[in-house]
Amino acid sequence: MKKKIVKTGITLEGIDMQTYRGLADPHHVAGRTSRSVNEAFKDATYACAIEKHKSDFRQGLEWFSELFMFFFWAGVAIALPILLVLWLFK
Repeated sequence: MKKKIVKTGITLEGIDMQTYRGLADPHHVAGRTSRSVNEAFKDATYACAIEKHKSDFRQGLEWFSELFMFFFWAGVAIALPILLVLWLFK
């Protein structure tokens, strides 16, 4: 009995499947190909996170600026009713 030949005519992950003559899953036959050498070997460049964390100095500046803004708005919230009362009963 002669084996059935199937030509898919597709390109799968960079491998030309015109020459593929089988009935198995083409993804299994072609395997997984990596996009770069770093991804293939899972080295330190591939493992580095994209997110860049803030330095301690930058976090400290943001904390103090938020603290000063809190005191500013707290002062406005306290002073505004007092100034309104003083203006009304002048």
